[in-house]
Amino acid sequence: MSESRGRSEPIYATGDRRTGDAPHDHESVYDFFVDLIQGGFAQVTILTLPVLFVLAATPVYTIEMGTAAVVSVLTLTFFLPLFRGGHLSAGRPWPVLTNRKLGTGTGYRALFTRAVLLSCSLLLAAYTAVIVELVTGSFLANALTALVLSAAALVALPHLSADSRRARLARLGYCLAGFFPMVALFALTPAAPEPGLVALVAVVFALVLADARTALVSR
Repeated sequence: MSESRGRSEPIYATGDRRTGDAPHDHESVYDFFVDLIQGGFAQVTILTLPVLFVLAATPVYTIEMGTAAVVSVLTLTFFLPLFRGGHLSAGRPWPVLTNRKLGTGTGYRALFTRAVLLSCSLLLAAYTAVIVELVTGSFLANALTALVLSAAALVALPHLSADSRRARLARLGYCLAGFFPMVALFALTPAAPEPGLVALVAVVFALVLADARTALVSR
């Protein structure tokens, strides 16, 4: 492993740059800012686009949802490059997505799995945070819940992205759990979800089932 300025570089595949995961020394504010936008914000917003539409289309508690959604997205955006670059440890190496790997079926499946995990994490964090604010009446409780759950999701992501049967089943359970707070929120209000929102949720659920297909069979 090469050394740079007295510090180990993150573990990257030599000569094989990762999509949205270009190595940076993080020795300057500029480098970190580029990594934050390219590997953090862009990755989170693109891969979770269906869920972002779901959150935006939620017709109830819009102010609370706005708070939860913004804090969740910003938390994922800020901490994802830190975990990916090896500056924070999740207890397991961050799953690498290289351009070379994305040229294979395995790479595209890994990217799809990451999209599903990030989407369900955002769904879980945002809706849970809204419910916490409704119960406690505290804006700060909303923001703190969204922050903690989003950061915890990134700790879990490398473990849930593993290719073992146990990890795939755990991923399925985690993703399904992401829908429970949303169902609970609508159970607390007499307002029925609009058809457009139901369609968006159905799309996200279909993506979860597509990712889970391989979890239900032995390899």
